[in-house]
Amino acid sequence: MWCGRSVVGDGVGGVRRLAGSSRWGGGDCLGISAVVVCRAVRWYALVGRSDWTPFDYQDRSVDIETVVSLYLSADVMLLTPLRDGMNLVAKEFVASRDDEQGVLVLSQFTGAAHELPDALIVNPYHIDNCADALYKALTMPADEKRVRQRSMRRLVQEVDVSRRPGAMLLVAGLLRAP
Repeated sequence: MWCGRSVVGDGVGGVRRLAGSSRWGGGDCLGISAVVVCRAVRWYALVGRSDWTPFDYQDRSVDIETVVSLYLSADVMLLTPLRDGMNLVAKEFVASRDDEQGVLVLSQFTGAAHELPDALIVNPYHIDNCADALYKALTMPADEKRVRQRSMRRLVQEVDVSRRPGAMLLVAGLLRAP
């Protein structure tokens, strides 16, 4: 997530990457996590300063209140998996943005890209496409953000139980809870 209120190129703000292992499911992701940490350390050494870091990498689980707080503090949510995934994260971001701000930049390879056409859709294999979308997201006028967020929030809220696998079981479990 891009956090902080900044204009592209001003050297303020930074990126926050929160990667709780419960979201990743283990397996190959453990090796990927090690690679990400190594690259993060290299980037900190190259461009970080004592008073500013280019991003904040955290590999830990957090409670839902913290996740929502992070979503609300993000100017941009960048989700660029190379294959389908991160759909729930995209929808959580949209659902949490009751301020109707924040921009969702989403890989074309996610199922959510088809469900949330008001996100900025990118091909994560094309760096220029991603860079252009990030620039557009960071410079997008508040009115356009509001229109896009309202549309996406409406779509997320209107998804009925029959369209979500397992949702009926979840609802049944909630109804039985004491």
